[in-house]
Amino acid sequence: MAACRKYGQGPARVVLAHGGPGALGEMRPVAARLGRSFGVLEPLQTRGNVADLVEELRGRIAADAAPPVALVGFSWGAWLALLLAGEHPALVARLVLVGCGPLEARDAGEVTRTRLAALEEPERTELRGLLEGAGAPGFGGAALARLGALLRRTDFCDPCEPGETDGDDPSADPADAVEFRPDLHRSVWAEAAALRASGRLAAACARVACPILVLHGDRDPHPVRCVVEPLAARGCAVHPEILARCGHTPWLEREGREPFFAALERELAGCR
Repeated sequence: MAACRKYGQGPARVVLAHGGPGALGEMRPVAARLGRSFGVLEPLQTRGNVADLVEELRGRIAADAAPPVALVGFSWGAWLALLLAGEHPALVARLVLVGCGPLEARDAGEVTRTRLAALEEPERTELRGLLEGAGAPGFGGAALARLGALLRRTDFCDPCEPGETDGDDPSADPADAVEFRPDLHRSVWAEAAALRASGRLAAACARVACPILVLHGDRDPHPVRCVVEPLAARGCAVHPEILARCGHTPWLEREGREPFFAALERELAGCR
C-alpha cells in the first residue's frame, strides 16, 4: 500500500487525515469523491507516536500538496489535524473535523456510555471486554472482526451495505482496501489518550488560527458539544454543522452521506 495517494487534477489543496489510529486507507472513498472537483492528497499515517505523525503529515503537505491547504480530519485524524494546524499554521487555511472525539478527559467516558446504551446484555459485557483488549498485543483476527461488528451497531444510524458506495471510486483496487494496523493503534492511542488526560490536547487548540468546521452526525456516540465547547472556549473560530440521521462515519451512512459531501464541498469551494 502506497504511503500517499493523489486524486483529481491540479495541485492538491485538500488533504485528508484518516482515523484509527492505524486505519490506513479508510478515507479513500472520500478522497475519490472529492477528487472529481479538487486536487486531493490522502497521506497514510505510518509512524508510531504523535510527534512523528505530526511531522510526517507536515512533510507530506510540504512536499506533495499546495499549502496552505484545507485539512480534513476524521475521528483520531481530527485530533491530528488540530495538532498540525496549531504547530504549523502557515500550512493550513481551514480545518474540517469529521466525527471528532471529545477534546477533554472529563468527557471521554460519554462515548463508551452511549455505545453501551445502544446494546443489550450480554453484548454490553462483550463490548466492554473487546474495547479493553483492543490495546493489548496480539489483538486482531476474530476479536477485531467482532469489535467491528458491534461498533457497526453502536456507531451507525443506517449504514450502507457493502458495495453500495462503490460508485465513489470505480477504479478502487481491492489491494488498496483499508489496512488496520493494531501496532500503530496501540502505540499512538496510548499517547493520544495521555495527551488528552493531561490537558495538552485541548490547550493545543488555542494555537489554531484558521476557521474550523465541525461536521458531526446527530447519532454519533462522540458528543459534538465536547468538541465545539472546548474549541470555542479557547477562542477558535468554530462552526458546527449537524448531519441528520447520521452516525460516526458520514460517507458510509445511507441518509447522511449526500448531505455530508454537500457540506464538505461547500466548505472546500475555494480550494479548486
